[in-house]
Amino acid sequence: ERVKEAADIVEIVSAYTDLQQRGQDYWGNCPFHDERTPSFKVNPRDKLYYCFGCEASGDVFRFVEEKEGLDFPQAVESLAERYGVELERESEDPRAEEKRRRRARLWELLERTAKFYERYLWESPKADRARAYLAQRGLGEEVLRRFGVGMAPSPWDQVLTGSQRAGFKVEELLAAGLTQKGRQGGHYDRFRNRITFPIRDQRGRVLGFGARALSRDEQP
Repeated sequence: ERVKEAADIVEIVSAYTDLQQRGQDYWGNCPFHDERTPSFKVNPRDKLYYCFGCEASGDVFRFVEEKEGLDFPQAVESLAERYGVELERESEDPRAEEKRRRRARLWELLERTAKFYERYLWESPKADRARAYLAQRGLGEEVLRRFGVGMAPSPWDQVLTGSQRAGFKVEELLAAGLTQKGRQGGHYDRFRNRITFPIRDQRGRVLGFGARALSRDEQP
């Protein structure tokens, strides 16, 4: 109830369709089916929506579930995080709790790495070539910073050693896809001398990276 009270359903729905206020309600084209005449109504007081065309209906949680592919607990967590509501958990299965904590650790590791790549792109003299290449492709600093574009340095172990110093284990780096095993043993960074593009979920969490090689002889 606290999350529902804090959530702005008009703001949430407006990310998927343009809404116009009519009286106390908001109307727009339905985000669940194609239509030319607006038949989708949003009630901001009760946090409800209804489509007179396809009969899609529900509350703010149902909308987030349907549009972002989440289950109910995930929708509650997503909205709580977005609107600054602290959730309290009652009893939880120990295995489920451990799985949740493990995911949280990997998200933290990926976010930390994304920020490292971004800092390297803008602050390291060795990233001059990457900055010049991006500028040549017509990408300005504003859009690059908005999407968190970064640069993975050339050395084979900078993410590996930096993450270990921060308290992360090699197993976590492998699980996050940031390192891989060497043929002769040991581990090394997966991304090296590449422009990096963080891939985020609907909640803005980094799930992984795309990357572009700067040398023609490097494999995809």
